[in-house]
Amino acid sequence: MQFLRGCPRRSGQDLANVPFVHQRIGLVTGANNPLRACQSLFRKHTSTNDEDLWTGVHNIQEDIYIKCATFDKWKLLAASQAMMLLILLRLRHGSNHDAFPAVDIALLYSLQLRTTLLSGNRAVHDWQAWIFRESLIRTATIYFLMRILVSTECGISCDGPNDWRLEEIPLLASKAAWEATNEIAWEAASRISVVPSTVLRYGDLIGTEGYHPNSGTAHQIETWLEGADELGLITSISSTLVNQHYKT
Repeated sequence: MQFLRGCPRRSGQDLANVPFVHQRIGLVTGANNPLRACQSLFRKHTSTNDEDLWTGVHNIQEDIYIKCATFDKWKLLAASQAMMLLILLRLRHGSNHDAFPAVDIALLYSLQLRTTLLSGNRAVHDWQAWIFRESLIRTATIYFLMRILVSTECGISCDGPNDWRLEEIPLLASKAAWEATNEIAWEAASRISVVPSTVLRYGDLIGTEGYHPNSGTAHQIETWLEGADELGLITSISSTLVNQHYKT
């Protein structure tokens, strides 16, 4: 929980400190990057009790909601990640602020709309395409981790027929691949960390229906863990909570 709650503060220092924002996102999204707007807001206001902070949150959410239909896929991704940071800020504060009393439903609805518009952009052809897909996977992972820890029920349906399910989320790429600073380094890291003939998913960690762990899968998970970054390790730890939930 503390890891998730700390993401907005870390983004104010450097967006590269956020485990679901790739270091190149700021370069590919161009001007008026919603993530940069969040970063600027968090730098100005360090206390979550600041009324101006929540006024700024409202302004960013409203701006994204109004303009999202004109965004290209990279800006949509940045908008989704910005919405996730704002949701995590709300989680850190602990309750709705009077300056933005409808923050819960506004942020969750806006996030749902952004991810709906992003659906279909999942093909991977090169490093840039991989950055996009991995960033989307990591943002979705943060959302599902949050749902494991806190209730996000506020009257919005988030279980459409084309939506990702928790068990379908691919496990995160290795730390080396995620932090690669160029395509050559990424290709090298991918060759080392790739699991042959399979794509591990969260369902492999928790052994849900349709996912049948065996000795081969267990070895692949061990290999994945050896190269995982902090978010990957937290994802693995969360599977214990999910398993406990299924058993109760």
